[in-house]
Formats: sequence, C-alpha cells, structure tokens
Amino acid sequence: MLLVGIFAATRVFFAMSRDGLLPKILGRVHEKRRVPVSSTIILGTITAIASGFLPIGIVAELANIGTLVAFIIVSLGVLFLRYKRPDLKRSFKTPFVPVVPILSVLFCGYLIVMGLQLATIIRFLVWFAIGIVVYFLYSRKHSRFKKGAGKIEDGLDRKNPRKQSDNSFNSISSYLQAVMGGFFRLQIKK
Repeated sequence: MLLVGIFAATRVFFAMSRDGLLPKILGRVHEKRRVPVSSTIILGTITAIASGFLPIGIVAELANIGTLVAFIIVSLGVLFLRYKRPDLKRSFKTPFVPVVPILSVLFCGYLIVMGLQLATIIRFLVWFAIGIVVYFLYSRKHSRFKKGAGKIEDGLDRKNPRKQSDNSFNSISSYLQAVMGGFFRLQIKK
C-alpha cells in the first residue's frame, strides 16, 4: 500500500508543481528516465523514516484514512462537476449519479468513523489542516490558474470557462483546482 501510495503521490506532486500549486522543485523530471525525481526522493525519504519509527498499525491506518478521504473528495467532485459543469466532455461518466457518489461518501465515512481510531482521525485532521494552510499561503498565489494564464495545458480556457478542448481535466491538479475552487466559491457566496 505504501509503495503504491508513494508512486501515486509523486505523480500528483509533479502535476501540482507543474500547475504552480507546489514549488517547482517537486516537478523536476529525470532527463533519462522521465520520472519526477525530486518528489520521489523527498516522499520516499519521509515514508521510510515514518515507516521506520512509527508502529505499522499507525502507518496503515493513516494510509487507510488518506485513501478513504480521497475517495470522498472524488465522489463529491463528481457530484459538483456533474451539476455545476454539465457541459464538460468526460472520458468516463459515472453511472447512476447521484446514487453512486452519495453511497461512496456514506460508506467511506462509515469506514472512517467506525473502523479507525480517534487518534488516527485527529492525526489526519492535523495533516489536512496543514494542507489547507499550504493551499492558502502558497498555492493560491502561485497557481497558474489564478494568474489568468488563459488557455492552459488541461484544455480549459480560463477567460471563457464554457469553452474547452477535448483533453480537459487531463491532470489531477486541474481537476482538484476546479473542484476546490468551485467549493470555496460556493462557501464565500453563502
């Protein structure tokens, strides 16, 4: 689980770095192998240290809660984008919306509340809060989307959000930016 998580996280960090949501050093790619070398070294080191000093039960529960919350965020993103941006071209369309995303949120929430220790939930909330702080202190200022770069590699035209090309949302960070940006705009309007 940890190995797969490291591989996934390095690619997420690479995409987020490319879009300006994380420092550019995390997006550095090895010239010969074309893999995100900086983020692989940094995340590998952190994971090795954490795995070496923490009991495996704590590491496993943190990996579990991270995965479950990621599923919840994606499910909420499916609902949000299906109703707020129905015009987007999708390479895959989730069946039985809103039933499947709502059930996903409920079941993942149940597994978090009933299956994990309170200490794990608190640890996760601390890390999540740190992530939100990083987003507001660094990512919002450095985001290529925020700078009004116009048409970006993900195919979305920021000056005309309804216009798009066939390859929209090809990066994870552009998807998260659209979902989280929409979420924060909804919160501000209320």
